[in-house]
Amino acid sequence: MNLAIERIVNGPLEQNCYILSNSNKEAVIIDPGSDDKRIQAFIQTNELSVLGILATHAHLDHICGVHKLMEIFKAPFYMHSKDSGILRRADLYKFVFKINEKVQMPEKFQPLDHIKTFLKLGDFEIQLLHTPGHTKGSMSFLICDHLFSGDLLLKGEIGRTDLPGGDKAKLKISLKKLSLLNQSINLHPGHYEETIIGEELRNNMALRQFLNES
Repeated sequence: MNLAIERIVNGPLEQNCYILSNSNKEAVIIDPGSDDKRIQAFIQTNELSVLGILATHAHLDHICGVHKLMEIFKAPFYMHSKDSGILRRADLYKFVFKINEKVQMPEKFQPLDHIKTFLKLGDFEIQLLHTPGHTKGSMSFLICDHLFSGDLLLKGEIGRTDLPGGDKAKLKISLKKLSLLNQSINLHPGHYEETIIGEELRNNMALRQFLNES
């Protein structure tokens, strides 16, 4: 598949939103954060049809644009049901993610844990990997040779576990799962620059130290 990836950096925490598109003008949005106007503009300028909105996890800096984008593009929203509690307590998390304005959360979502291994949206076939640790419902999405890891693995860092739902033991299991993937896979994290899995396994000292801890 001819896959194009547009990265839009959102908000004070510089969260990465990704817009995936193909030659049929189909699009999937991953982690639309706080700046939905630029996301809308890109979709409309390129005359794309949004087939779905996906969240790697439900922290506010990754989903603040979801509600409005669902309304505009009439697209379904997908996330893991184990993160549904974060949606219900959105106002409690606002100060953590430096969000001052009123936040409107999506009222419904399609649970990714009710889908088996692949999510099919038009010509997109997205492999679903449940990778908890940063949150209970954290997901990674693999399409072609591109992995969208949310806040599980970042360039030079690993995900934090000090927020509700974080679990160091589960984070380690999830990172080990990623380490078994092809090392040439492109890694698109929730923050910072894009990288390659093999490069992180070799040079990410936080990752290496964490995986080697007993």
